[in-house]
Amino acid sequence: MSSNIAEHYGLAGLEGWPGEGDPWTFLFERAKADRAEDATDLVPFWIFEKGQARIERRVPVMPFS
Repeated sequence: MSSNIAEHYGLAGLEGWPGEGDPWTFLFERAKADRAEDATDLVPFWIFEKGQARIERRVPVMPFS
């Protein structure tokens, strides 16, 4: 959830970034370092709940199914 990572860390989260390479990689590595010790590898790459963005799931219901 890159929008949540951007919201949580903001531009201040890029402090220490050398200016070379991908800034998203730097932010995701920072979020990975800040995760709880018992968290799975899904955090922060698939799940990052420190922000307002949420996944909206829709399940289509087909007639006569």
